[in-house]
Amino acid sequence: MRLRVASPRDLVAGGVLAAIGTAGLWLSLGYRAGTLTQMGPGYVPRIVFMLLVAHGVAIGARALVSDGPALERWRLRPLVLVVAGMVVFGIGLETMGFVASGAALLAIVAFAAPRARPRLYAVVAILLLVATGLVFIHGLGIPMKLWPEVE
Repeated sequence: MRLRVASPRDLVAGGVLAAIGTAGLWLSLGYRAGTLTQMGPGYVPRIVFMLLVAHGVAIGARALVSDGPALERWRLRPLVLVVAGMVVFGIGLETMGFVASGAALLAIVAFAAPRARPRLYAVVAILLLVATGLVFIHGLGIPMKLWPEVE
């Protein structure tokens, strides 16, 4: 008996989500989960990763019964630029501060699009940096430098 895949793109997407969720669950095993009333640092990440696995499995299962688009040719450039942007952000966060490393991330990722529109990306970058800065640094009080320290 041969299994028919009606939507290859959904099957791959579901597999990727399930794999990321499984990896996250495995990586979060070192953190104490706690209980609903006494949540530990691993409680919310585990729930999020479990939901990600469930969502990936649901998308993958749907791919077996619902027709959908075929897989397109994978483009390496966007993947490389998004990963490079994340690495630059992660490394630069400590030295350059949130604003400069976030701007560097968004500038690198902007080149992943085939037809980049620099002005639009600049506006979106400013809005994203302001919004995330307000939420994470101001609202949640996460101790993070906004700007590089000048000596």
